Amino acid sequence: MIQLKDLGTFESVPHIVTDIVTGNISALENALANGWNINQPIEIGEYSEHTPLELALVMCCLPSIQWLVENGAELNDEENPSFLLAVRYCNKEIIDYVVAHGANVHA
Repeated sequence: MIQLKDLGTFESVPHIVTDIVTGNISALENALANGWNINQPIEIGEYSEHTPLELALVMCCLPSIQWLVENGAELNDEENPSFLLAVRYCNKEIIDYVVAHGANVHA
């Protein structure tokens, strides 16, 4: 079973989710090189899908957050703005990082 904080507990998740939440940057690089859309929500359960940046923020995985932002992840998603996710789940370092890179603090 895989626990993704309050997103839920899952019997299994796609490999890319594991790569995101563990900060496996080389695997993320390979996925991007093979056409992976880093803003496309990933289905992780029958009723649950989350963007890669949302998963990285919920799990406070700074290496993945940095890599996703540097590679064009949308910081100001209307449904799940990165600033609000960072405030809810992360520490000051991550909050400051997303704000410095364009997260809307008025989301």
